[in-house]
Amino acid sequence: MWRDIDTRVPEREGPEPGFGRVSGQTEVESGPVSDDPRDVFTRDLDLPRGSSRERVRVNDKEYRLSGDDVRVLATVGAFRVVPAGDLREPNPKTPTRPARDLERLRDVGLVHTTPYVVGRARTTLVTLTGDGRDVLEHGRRPGSGGAGQAYYVGITKPRELAHDSRLYSAYMKAAERLAERGEPVRRVVLEEEMKREYQRFLQAQNRERRERGETP
Repeated sequence: MWRDIDTRVPEREGPEPGFGRVSGQTEVESGPVSDDPRDVFTRDLDLPRGSSRERVRVNDKEYRLSGDDVRVLATVGAFRVVPAGDLREPNPKTPTRPARDLERLRDVGLVHTTPYVVGRARTTLVTLTGDGRDVLEHGRRPGSGGAGQAYYVGITKPRELAHDSRLYSAYMKAAERLAERGEPVRRVVLEEEMKREYQRFLQAQNRERRERGETP
């Protein structure tokens, strides 16, 4: 059984995401399901996946991206904001590489970084830029839209940053529990997307009533 992850978190509780519903839309499956819960964000993208950087040209701009770069962009876009330290696993042999790679993505204009304090811990929050989303949307496979993974740009609710910055780590814990039950994750659905879907549902219901001459 496939599941979406609903990342809405009660403000007074810990950042444990609830489990969303299975989408009623048909999706194009793009290759085998990975055991790594981070790979779900790039599943529908025709972009570099290996360790070597490849040229990616979008809107007359050229970037050199590796599979790790693409996964960082897609992960940040899926959650809107992610702490820099959560994006890549540290490697004792190359301890400074994740920070350098993130700086490179920032320097070419694909992500934006913002110093922030979560609780008492200082961190750096990473968000996607418009150019970063353009890269992801440019690489989206035909037929994989609709109910495919949505990608978001920038910060829209500064007062909710502390809450939003915990969603990715909460997702990783939830994905592990689902994997233990043999239920791979299909995509992450943020609260604002669910609200839009619900409004479309209401509008469709109201339109049907008007067509039948009923009062909504």
